[in-house]
Amino acid sequence: MQIRHVMTRFLSRGVRAALMLALTAVLLQSASATEFVGVDIVNGKLLYMPTPKTVFTLANTGTKPDGVILGSDELIIYALAGAVEVHSFNPYSKVDTTLATGLTSPANMVLEPGCKSILVSDIGVNKIFRIMLATHALTTFYSGPDKIEGLVYDPHSDLFGNDQTLNAIVE
Repeated sequence: MQIRHVMTRFLSRGVRAALMLALTAVLLQSASATEFVGVDIVNGKLLYMPTPKTVFTLANTGTKPDGVILGSDELIIYALAGAVEVHSFNPYSKVDTTLATGLTSPANMVLEPGCKSILVSDIGVNKIFRIMLATHALTTFYSGPDKIEGLVYDPHSDLFGNDQTLNAIVE
């Protein structure tokens, strides 16, 4: 994977995170959502937020959930930072499935174009892994040296990430 600098500035982690969120909002302008899914890291819960200030617990994960995305068929895909795994949760059948184990520090995830796989940044080993949703096959997509977080695809299927080592947004 070749990394190309998109922006380089010395930014604090909070500013970089806000920048990545702003970049995501700009890149996904055509999408509109009034419902959200999220996680309660402290209490180990998957959350559903149908309206502002309304929160329902979908499931208890038993450990620290982190990095949540929606997959195809409205599957909720999330990392378990405490158990170093990636799971999917079907909110209709309430079935929780382990997609990958043996990760060090799974952080951010993104659904790849085509919705057949996800990318997971593992900041503990400076790698990005691809997980095939149908087979749960785990392969290495990027192997350091830089620590990449905050993954997002733009409408043209270009992948961007927050490179913590270079203090930059890279493509």
